[in-house]
Amino acid sequence: SLATADGSIYDVLSHEEAKILAAGVSLAASGAGRTVGQDGNALEVALSGSGALGATAAGSIFLHIAEGDAALGRVAGGGDVEVSAQGSITDGTQPGTALANVAGRNIVLRSEFGTIGASGADLRIDTDAATGGQVQLRAGTGLFVNEVAGDLSMRSVVVEDEDAVASVFSAGRITNAAPAGTHVIEAARIRRYAEGDRGSQPATINSK
Repeated sequence: SLATADGSIYDVLSHEEAKILAAGVSLAASGAGRTVGQDGNALEVALSGSGALGATAAGSIFLHIAEGDAALGRVAGGGDVEVSAQGSITDGTQPGTALANVAGRNIVLRSEFGTIGASGADLRIDTDAATGGQVQLRAGTGLFVNEVAGDLSMRSVVVEDEDAVASVFSAGRITNAAPAGTHVIEAARIRRYAEGDRGSQPATINSK
């Protein structure tokens, strides 16, 4: 566990190896605008056991899982939140937990060779669509995400595997924030569920 009273937590080394390696990791950057990691310079961490990764910041959060998978507890920032990994990014909380695993204005999640969430165990997110917040998701072998509060504004959702599923659920509407002329969802199989509706802008879908 690492916390600051009024300061950021960031990487000052140039290599991409894990700067923090532990069974479970908890990071907290307190103070107005303070961050965990930096835009363009994510803080590299790795989990050596069955524990979860958690991080909070008044500002933004930028994390990279340097080795293997990452089970997320609560990763919440007052600004943007970006988490990337070589392996899977999954839910590391107790069954029945309703709070979002990842919360921020804009959320970017990338799993190069694994999944984001898992079938029957969605990764819970909470973007701030009301103030223009958007989500970008890219996974290697499957994607299972649940926006737990309000609308979900999707800029891009991509699953690389030719036979994998992109499953997206929203407590509110699902809307299209992709640049004009681009596809908002690219996956072999697509499932979208919105308790509100799918928004006034139809999403352009490319089904592989």
